[in-house]
Amino acid sequence: FILNLDIRLGGYVLLDTTRSDELGGCGGYWAATYTAAFLGSAEEASTIIASLNYEPYEIQIIPLESWADFVRGQTDYITPAKSMAPTVGYSGGVPSVLVPREGIESGVLFDRVFRQLMECKESDSGSCLSPEQIFFDMTGHEGSPNSRNNAISEGFRNAVVMYISLFSFPTELDEFYALGKNSYFSESAYLMDDWQHRYWGDKIQRLMSVKH
Repeated sequence: FILNLDIRLGGYVLLDTTRSDELGGCGGYWAATYTAAFLGSAEEASTIIASLNYEPYEIQIIPLESWADFVRGQTDYITPAKSMAPTVGYSGGVPSVLVPREGIESGVLFDRVFRQLMECKESDSGSCLSPEQIFFDMTGHEGSPNSRNNAISEGFRNAVVMYISLFSFPTELDEFYALGKNSYFSESAYLMDDWQHRYWGDKIQRLMSVKH
């Protein structure tokens, strides 16, 4: 459904999994939390939600007078956490990849996310390390404003979703980054090969010339 979303709708999906040894079960539980902001009326939002066929899941609509009202309720201070620092076998930070339309149409993104969720059952702990996060507020959606006269990479402009898998290990990152050529600057791994091109793509040379 992400490929056909109204461009006035932006948000994210969190997919949580928990291992379970319950007799007769499948080995785990999953939960999906879908949060979105819509630029329009409550009536229009209700129509869009109905078209997505979320029944029987709980849906809550909170009308706001302005985007500022939403931000005031969401913004908090971001403090570097020691637990997010790089360690042996962990790249640190928040590994992200910007996935273009073809990555969704081909099913590659779905296969990756599904495999990550299923691997929870093999986890040594009862709960997986982190939720899978899929943000669909990118400018690769048809009709989105996406001026090219700036330092933003083509991969960022053409991406439909940003995918975050917080605790992807180095042995998994090659496959993870193969989903897209770029990463989001504010949410990315501390240790990342060729970070210049993953952030700015082919525009890095021009940026360097301006800088120097």
